[in-house]
Amino acid sequence: MKYILLIFVCLTSCVTAAQSASPIIPKQGIAVIEYGADWCWACKKVAPILEQASKDMGFYLAHIDADKTSEKSYISYHKVFAIAYMPLISIFYNGRIFYHGGWSGKSDFVEMINMLQEKSK
Repeated sequence: MKYILLIFVCLTSCVTAAQSASPIIPKQGIAVIEYGADWCWACKKVAPILEQASKDMGFYLAHIDADKTSEKSYISYHKVFAIAYMPLISIFYNGRIFYHGGWSGKSDFVEMINMLQEKSK
């Protein structure tokens, strides 16, 4: 799997900060955080795919909207999740970061979630 090597790109400080600073990340199971905005056309295309996958596959999903968060929250999320572009997808497994990067397509995303679900059995 080509993305396995990219999983560890997030710095240790980013991982530690994300684990301690964000109450939206459950400590158990799979959680997907999508960071985007209403004006972002790519975010609009990805959001329904994530929502349907969440219903079908049973993982926790949260959307963080850059335009609807307070300035303090925006700065906090921007620093914690190292947001450089949108949509940005973060996948957590049992409260720990597994993937942090761009949208690489539905098939790669589903493959990552399936791999984590197999791991939890």
